[in-house]
Amino acid sequence: MCESVGHGLGQGEGALEYDADDARMSTETPTLADAQQVLTDALAARTDFQEGLTALDPPDEFADVHTDLVEVHSRIVAAQEAFVARATTTATLEELDQSAEAAAYRAIGTEAASLCEEFRARIDTTADREVFADTPWIPGDMKEVVEVTFGC
Repeated sequence: MCESVGHGLGQGEGALEYDADDARMSTETPTLADAQQVLTDALAARTDFQEGLTALDPPDEFADVHTDLVEVHSRIVAAQEAFVARATTTATLEELDQSAEAAAYRAIGTEAASLCEEFRARIDTTADREVFADTPWIPGDMKEVVEVTFGC
């Protein structure tokens, strides 16, 4: 679970491996245009998720975890925005992968994987996850993300 969070953010050999399941990047010779589109699409999805995450009104028992999740996710979005911006100005995939923005993206991926474990532990302590038993405060499409990411 949490291992995929870091990998999904560029943790690993190269930041461009951030989504090996994306067909555009799993070809033998992905192009810079492929990488730019994959990164742009991922940023759009992450931005939508950030808006939904921020809009949640969690119960008091979960408010501090929610605040921390929003803050961490905001930093992830910022790193991804910088990476996407760099992708639009680079000449090659290699140049993009060697950029400071790629390094920052990999670093936030590593941090996110570590924080995921911490957040999962904090979620587990919220009255044995009773805060998730009846979750009208989490819209249906976000419940799946929570379940996949944290196993709730």
